[in-house]
Amino acid sequence: MVGKWIHAASSQRPLRRSGRRFLTLSFEQWFGVALLAMTAFHVAALWALFNGIPGALAPAAWFVVLVSAVAIIGLAFTAYSYTRTLSLDLRFADERLLLTLESGRRVAWDWDVASGRDLWLGDLKTMFGVDARHFAGRVEDFHRRLHPDDRGAVAKAVAEARTSRTPYRATFRVLRPDGSTRWVNANGEFFYDANGCATRMLGIAADITEQAHAEATLRQSELHFREIADTAPVLLWLSAPDGRCTYVNQSWLNFTGRHLEQELGTGWSAAIHPQDRRAILDAFLGACGRGQPCALEYRLRRHDGVYRWVFDAAVPRFGPDHTLVGYIGSAIDITDLKAARRALSNLSQRLIEAQESERAGIARDLDDEVVQRVALLTIELESLMRDLPGASAAIQARVGDVRGRAGDLVEHLQALSHRLHSSKLELLGIGATAASYCRELADRQQLAIDFFAEDVPDDLSPEISLSLFRVLQEGLANAIAHSGVRSFDVSLRGGPDAIELAIADAGAGFDPNSVLTGSGTGLVGLQERLDIVGGNLSIESGPGTGTRVRGRVPRVRRPPPDPEWAGSSSHATPLEPNQYA
Repeated sequence: MVGKWIHAASSQRPLRRSGRRFLTLSFEQWFGVALLAMTAFHVAALWALFNGIPGALAPAAWFVVLVSAVAIIGLAFTAYSYTRTLSLDLRFADERLLLTLESGRRVAWDWDVASGRDLWLGDLKTMFGVDARHFAGRVEDFHRRLHPDDRGAVAKAVAEARTSRTPYRATFRVLRPDGSTRWVNANGEFFYDANGCATRMLGIAADITEQAHAEATLRQSELHFREIADTAPVLLWLSAPDGRCTYVNQSWLNFTGRHLEQELGTGWSAAIHPQDRRAILDAFLGACGRGQPCALEYRLRRHDGVYRWVFDAAVPRFGPDHTLVGYIGSAIDITDLKAARRALSNLSQRLIEAQESERAGIARDLDDEVVQRVALLTIELESLMRDLPGASAAIQARVGDVRGRAGDLVEHLQALSHRLHSSKLELLGIGATAASYCRELADRQQLAIDFFAEDVPDDLSPEISLSLFRVLQEGLANAIAHSGVRSFDVSLRGGPDAIELAIADAGAGFDPNSVLTGSGTGLVGLQERLDIVGGNLSIESGPGTGTRVRGRVPRVRRPPPDPEWAGSSSHATPLEPNQYA
């Protein structure tokens, strides 16, 4: 069957040729000629014997007849063996082709245009629901199996391929007897005779139902994603691996007042504030080159021309083979949030300033009133001991004890006054004051505090010096209360742009996230205090691993933010470099 189909296909090729003709005889044709010639020679020899030839030639004639008879029998047997071998080869070729077609869910067809005969072979059961490997019918049988909505398109594709002598390609649906629908992708070619008339069409059709369903599911999923994305109250976008924008949602377009075509590629960056654009593009493209997520803050022009601060977070998307296919990002307007944070920072600053002012007042009152009065009381007790020379030893001991306790009270009041407001900080600077505080605290509470200072400048502003001193006080207080150890390391180092204070212990440790997100701890207050001078607080700790608290502040305090910055295109402050990370 397949052998005939292949032979039919090959026999049509010469019909398309023009020009010189060549006489080519195959092995089968030469074999047939030889057999016919030998048969003719045998008949001629027999005719000569029976029609009288000289007696002397008769033995030779009979020998020729015998040899030719043996040759004819040999040629006939050879022809039979060759035909049998060829038949087996064709059967094996038929089976191999059918297995190939069935394994690929494909069907081959041979349409005789003149007669309308249509031969199908391959996986007919999957595609057409025909429980056979071969089917011989008419082309109308195929048309009846086509989905009604696809018949016109298939007929048009066939007609165009036939008239233009181009390959036939079509994708369509077929209806099986059980009512189910299969998607098919077909490719074929017409063959023509010497007059240019189409005589035969050969082709192969592949069942692509699973692929079509997967593509339909993907299209539906993309449609749902776009519906969700367009109704989301955030600005969503997609990009290619090189960072070029491929999609923004409707919320983005509504925010910027621009069209989708304007945002694609690098067009989206046109709405970024000019002072932020270069740094944002460098940060984002750098993340794309590394295949890493990134979070950015920048100003984006709204449809009314006002620049608004947005927080934009992007994560990479990877394909099944783990190659980068692009980024997906979302941005939210944080202008009001930043304004609230600035207002809260200003309030915190005023509260801390009021607290420091109150501390200074209390310290002065302690020094000027309480400490002096207690000191006078101590002097009076000493005078009383001198005026009682004849008093008993018990009375003198008791008065001496009261005098000693009064002296201790003076020392504690002085220490309290220094903790509330250290005059040394203003006179000696943060380095000497921190060293003195560590020594006094170690002596008073029997602790081991190893203090180290290096390259600490003397020209720090009072606000920065006070912030570092409060971090030192609160950090040591927390370490003493919660670490469970009595030995601590304190370092104060100056750098080109910043000063770093570090407090470390080898105690119990804790989870920093639970502390910084909770309440009732001085660490949150320390972060707020450092924020005022442009500093930051970092904590390295873990259960059983000890704790290291670092406070880092700039050498020069950053200027306070412009209160009119929010939502203003003329007063917006540029992004800080560390906001790109």
